[in-house]
Amino acid sequence: MAIKTALIGFGFSGSKFHAPFLKAVPGFEVTHVVSTREEEIKSVFPKAQIVSQENIDNLFESSKIDLVIITTPNSTHYHLAKKALLFSKHVLLEKPFVLTLLEGQELIEIAKRNNKILAIYHNRRWDSDFLSVKNIISLGVLGKISSFNIRYDRYRPEPKPHRWKESNDVGSGTLWDLGAHLIDQALNLFGMPKFLNAELAVQRSHANAIDFFDIRFIYENKLQIRLSSSSICLFPGPKYEIHGTTGSFIKFGQDPQEQALIEGKSPEDIDFGKEFEQFYGKLVTLKNGKVVSEIVPSSKGCYIQFFKHLKNAINNGVNSPVQPDEALNVIKLILLCEESSKYKKTLLVEKNSDNKLIIEKQN
Repeated sequence: MAIKTALIGFGFSGSKFHAPFLKAVPGFEVTHVVSTREEEIKSVFPKAQIVSQENIDNLFESSKIDLVIITTPNSTHYHLAKKALLFSKHVLLEKPFVLTLLEGQELIEIAKRNNKILAIYHNRRWDSDFLSVKNIISLGVLGKISSFNIRYDRYRPEPKPHRWKESNDVGSGTLWDLGAHLIDQALNLFGMPKFLNAELAVQRSHANAIDFFDIRFIYENKLQIRLSSSSICLFPGPKYEIHGTTGSFIKFGQDPQEQALIEGKSPEDIDFGKEFEQFYGKLVTLKNGKVVSEIVPSSKGCYIQFFKHLKNAINNGVNSPVQPDEALNVIKLILLCEESSKYKKTLLVEKNSDNKLIIEKQN
């Protein structure tokens, strides 16, 4: 049977990052959409019922809904997800998961108690470039990795007015937006760091939210990870830069899926997620004592895999594609980044048996 789905919000995230995949993956049926954009919704889901914000509770009570997808502003995630879970619905939440650790822990407990899937949309695990990086690391050609850098730079010298992501509200700014993706990618590859240091800033003259971050993760094995983003970068450097004892990998460009979705292309198109050759990464290794350089074709980006995994999780009871515990670790580190920047301190990050963070400021 089809998974009866209610989509909460039909802004950029709902219309571009969710709707195309819900249409492309057999087994999802979008029956309700909460939004005022009726004309846009009907062009995509002509049979869907349009629901007002005031009637969300009635929607959640409906036995006809199996899955609730929440794509609304960050500050609404916890309350909407809690309501949906309490009404025994599966929930897919846009990232970032929540704004506090207590909110996340409560949602995880409710989902477990009601035996419902709670998934977080860290879709950039399925970026073309990140999949390429994972493949290179898995091959072992870089040896023991000593440094791993991710940059996500853009040229947006003027903030977009009236955009909630650029307000001064809690959970706004690039750390909670792009930073959540980069932190998730780092954790997906290497797990939680031992130490953390972060510098956050508002660089644009008319900006209200953080638009620059520079984060360092330090691991017990001496691995150094650097995650950074600037909104004033006309000529970005490499997106990924990885160095190890026997090789290096450098990769420019951005995953093509977002732009393709903006242009209205379908995830079912044969070239969807395929990078242009000019953005293929460069691998430099030692072979028989000689330095060898080669261009490595990029893996194909595939956000659609997230939705295929989600369908399998709901229908067959397997784990969701991104576990809430993993997403909560991202929130832990975002909050620590804010504290590190505020107090200009490197923080020691540990977890005790109750999975709560122990934080010590380092001189």
